[in-house]
Amino acid sequence: MSIIQSTTLYFKQGASDKIYQAHINQVDNGYTVTFAYGKRGSTLRTGTKSASPVDSEKAIKIFNNLIKTKKAKGYTEGENGTLYESTDNESKVSGISCQLLNPIDEATALVLCLNNDYCAQSKHDGERRLIERVEDCVQGINRKGLYVALSSVLANSAKQLNSKDYIIDGEDMGDILVAFDMLRYDGNDIRHLPYLERFELLQEMLSLSKDNAIRVTKTTFTIDDKKLLLCQLEASNHEGIVFKKLNSAWCAGRPNSGGNALKYKFYDECSVIVDKVHDSKRSVSFYIYDGSTKVPLGNVTIPPNKAIPAPGQIIEVKYLYTVPNGSLYQPIYLKERIDLDVSDCGISQLKYKNELIAA
Repeated sequence: MSIIQSTTLYFKQGASDKIYQAHINQVDNGYTVTFAYGKRGSTLRTGTKSASPVDSEKAIKIFNNLIKTKKAKGYTEGENGTLYESTDNESKVSGISCQLLNPIDEATALVLCLNNDYCAQSKHDGERRLIERVEDCVQGINRKGLYVALSSVLANSAKQLNSKDYIIDGEDMGDILVAFDMLRYDGNDIRHLPYLERFELLQEMLSLSKDNAIRVTKTTFTIDDKKLLLCQLEASNHEGIVFKKLNSAWCAGRPNSGGNALKYKFYDECSVIVDKVHDSKRSVSFYIYDGSTKVPLGNVTIPPNKAIPAPGQIIEVKYLYTVPNGSLYQPIYLKERIDLDVSDCGISQLKYKNELIAA
C-alpha cells in the first residue's frame, strides 16, 4: 500500500490543540481513504472511510468530502489552527464555544440542593443551541460552535426581543428554545458577570417577549424548592437536573473535573457509532473506541417513527449499565448526533454494573 495523496489539518481553540490527517492509499485492487486524529503530539487514533477498495474517482470524492467536513468544523491547513470559514453560511465558525457540564451522582445532587450558592434547573433533552442576533440578522450556533439555521418560529421570536445585539444559550426543542444563559446583551459581552446577574438579564428580556417560543427554563433557588424540583423531574421521567453556581463567570468547554455547572441525569447515556444495519429487525449494532480499538456494545432497535441511521453515524442511546466485557443493558435509541465527532465516542462514557454494586 502506498499513499498517493495526503492532507494534514489543525484545530486550536482554548485548551483544544488537535490534528487530523487524511490519506488516499493505492492498494492492489483499487484505493482506500484512511484518517488519523487526536491531540497534537500524542498517539493518533486511526480509521477508514472506505471499508473496501474503490476506484480512484470515488476515492477522491470521499477524500474531498472528508476534508470539506473537517474544515467546516474549524480545522485548517495552518499549523496555528486559525479558524476556517467556508462560503456556506451554515458551516461558518462562530467563535463561540459552549459551556459544557460535568456529571455528578445522586448524592452530590442532594448535597447541592442544600447549598445556597447553587440554583437548580430542569435539564431538557433537545439539541444545544445558542441564538445570536446582530440587528436584523439572527442565526443559530450549535454545540460545535458552528452557525446553523433556526426554525422560522424561533427566528421570528428572536427578532421580537428588545435587544438588537445579544447571544442567548439554550436547548432547541423544535419550535421552542428553552433558554438558560445569556453571553451578550445590547452589544456588551457579559460572560464575566456572575451567573445570577446574567440569568436575571435573560429573565427580564424574555419577560417582555410577545410570544413564548423562547422561554426560560424552570429554575429554583431555595433549599426546599430545589429538593422539590429534583423529585418532580425524576418522577416525571425528565432527563435530569442542572446545578449552577450563582457567582460564577461563564467559561467555555468542560473542566477536567468538577466545575461551576453540573448535571445529574436520571439515566445514563452514551454516544456510539453505528456499525451495521439489520433491516429485518429495524435495529443497528454499534461500538465505541478504547484508544484505537473498536469495542462492540450490542444492538438497539430503531423506533418505527424514526429513520434508521447509516453505518458510521453517531447516535445517542440510553441504558441502565454496561456488563463488564459485554454490551449495554437495555439500550434505548434516542437520536442521531450530528453535533459530535468520533473522538466523543470513547469508553470513558460507560457505567458498569460493578460500579453500581459498589455504590
